[in-house]
Amino acid sequence: MIEVIYTKIEKKIRPCFFLLISMFISVDSYPQAEFRRIVIGVVENYPTVVAAKNQVNAAQADLNSVRWNYYPTPSITHERADQKVAGVLNQTNTYYRLQQPLWTAGRLTAQNEKALGQYQFAENALAEQKLSAALRWLQLWAEFQSAALKVNAYQDSERKHKEYVLQIERRAQEGYSALSDVQLSLSRLSSVQSDLRQYQFNQRQASIKLEQMLKNTLPQKNWKDIDDGWPRNSMAFRHWSPVMAQDLLADITDKHPSIQKAMAAVQSAQADVALAQSRNMPEVYLRGEIRRGDVSGTDRTVYMGLSSSFGAGLSNFSAIAAAQAKVEASQNELEGRRMDVSEIIQSDLQVFQSQSERVTQLEKTFENNRKYLESSERQFLAGRRTWQEIMNIAREEAQILTQIADAKAQTWLSHQRLQIFSQGLDDYLAFHASSPIVRDSQNDYK
Repeated sequence: MIEVIYTKIEKKIRPCFFLLISMFISVDSYPQAEFRRIVIGVVENYPTVVAAKNQVNAAQADLNSVRWNYYPTPSITHERADQKVAGVLNQTNTYYRLQQPLWTAGRLTAQNEKALGQYQFAENALAEQKLSAALRWLQLWAEFQSAALKVNAYQDSERKHKEYVLQIERRAQEGYSALSDVQLSLSRLSSVQSDLRQYQFNQRQASIKLEQMLKNTLPQKNWKDIDDGWPRNSMAFRHWSPVMAQDLLADITDKHPSIQKAMAAVQSAQADVALAQSRNMPEVYLRGEIRRGDVSGTDRTVYMGLSSSFGAGLSNFSAIAAAQAKVEASQNELEGRRMDVSEIIQSDLQVFQSQSERVTQLEKTFENNRKYLESSERQFLAGRRTWQEIMNIAREEAQILTQIADAKAQTWLSHQRLQIFSQGLDDYLAFHASSPIVRDSQNDYK
């Protein structure tokens, strides 16, 4: 009784939970809708997705073909005897037959179940390829955004280092600094510029990969127009309790296309067992036949008969054992997939929660470092700080921003993946601009 009440409560709570998830997405609705539109185009035109669609069409044709087995089978046979043989009444016979299976020991049902399982397997393989393409795009987009943030950070650091070099050169000209200080400061500037070039290269590489998937150049406009937004601290996923995550994990896992595909494989293997077992039983059929002979004329006959075949050397018994072994293998594969998908979802949840907190901590560190740098610059101008100290602080500032970029990228990517796993890819892509939005302006990331 308690279990039934819990199930009813869970069914009522689960839709509310997913509604809360959508309500706590603090992003602009138009950029999100535009971003999803681009992802839809990428997914639908991805080569492996197109190939999987063709496999679905083939499986649908096979399913339609198997269903024809319930109908009568027409056949025509024409035979001609050797005219040199004496005593043959008809030298030529033509047979027109129509045979209807009456009882097949489950063979027709098993064939239909197998074809249906293969069709569901193909459909879920298509969904799996779509998911893979979407996750691939999101991964590259996160890399691109992370590289862009790092480029901005080191461009700002390069600007500051150039200003420091100019100040040191003026001091050297005035005799307050040694010429070696100028060379050392230029070396520091060169190191920052080297890091900047590396991150610019990473950004170009990610851009090239994105354009390959998009099969077009990336839009030459403000990236904010198609940016899906970085997650804010008010995201519902961050507040998942272990109990809530455990309760929803099984449901989310079973919706994963890889799990659905493995379940379809089990269904197909079970149908193979039923099909192999049916071959050991006789089939009952009804056949109508018209025979036309060149001498005896036309005969019309109706037959009811039995047909049975045990295969070459009773091979049907071996086929049954093989089919049962395949069922066990498919079930083990299903359990393995469940474990893999469960680990992936739990890992994404842990990454999202930990990296969200890390972003907050790093931003506090950056703010303190920024204030310390501003104070050190004033002291440097007053002659109470060395140029090495302010360059070290400026370089540390860029390094903190780099860590923030990595943490933001992991936070955003894990959040998008969790949305897809919980809502399903179709619902994730079917984002409407009218969706409820809660804006958190204090935590907006630049």
